[in-house]
Amino acid sequence: MFGDSLKELRKQNKLTQKELGEKFGVKENTISYWENNLAQPSYEILKDISDFFNVSTDFLLGKSTFTEEEEIDMLYKFLSEAGYDIPKDMTLEDLEKAFKLLQVMKGDK
Repeated sequence: MFGDSLKELRKQNKLTQKELGEKFGVKENTISYWENNLAQPSYEILKDISDFFNVSTDFLLGKSTFTEEEEIDMLYKFLSEAGYDIPKDMTLEDLEKAFKLLQVMKGDK
């Protein structure tokens, strides 16, 4: 769940709840509510948190166990092995779009 992911990332980065709250303009108790799954941040703050920790929103929401960097590496590897020359500066969203487009072109939908 979101709270577990947030707490783990905060601890890995040696931040207190107060320090993390200051980064996103919320109070320490708001971070505590999030970490205890008593409340959820807005979509905008969720995206800001994912950017700050360099993880996907899926990772934060518990839908993926990979960090954004790991997902990017996997997509680059897959597309490269499939014979596509992919620029190294693509974002995760761009890579996912390219992957989906290639699936559609191959008829895999």
